[in-house]
Parts: sequence; structure tokens; C-alpha cells
Amino acid sequence: MTARRLRSHGLVFTEFLDPAGERWVEVLREADNGIRAYRQLHDDDGEFAEFVEQWIRYRLGAEPPPTQRCT
Repeated sequence: MTARRLRSHGLVFTEFLDPAGERWVEVLREADNGIRAYRQLHDDDGEFAEFVEQWIRYRLGAEPPPTQRCT
């Protein structure tokens, strides 16, 4: 697996494998490449893009919009 990158909200998320084959994500601030976080990914974290979305929501305190019902 080659490293995968996603950019969102001024952050760069990079998914990579360590020498033991474990999945990790590095989060850098795009403006100055300052490290914001390192985190190991587990199977229950889902796909990389899903992890990025959940990480941003958690950090920003954003909740998904409520489900609207048709009446």
C-alpha cells in the first residue's frame, strides 16, 4: 500500500503502513506542516475517508444534521 492523502479544513491526513503492517494516520496542519496527531487505525475505524470525516467532526464538535421525516 502506498500512502494515501486527503486535504480538508486546512489539514493534511496521510494514511500509511508501518513496518509491522499496521495502518496509521498522520494529521498535519497544511499552513506550516505542524503535527496535529498520529493515530493507529483499527478495523472498526472504517475506510480512510470515513475516518477523516469523523475525526474532523469530533474536533469541531459538529453533529450530523438530524434526519427529516416526510409527513
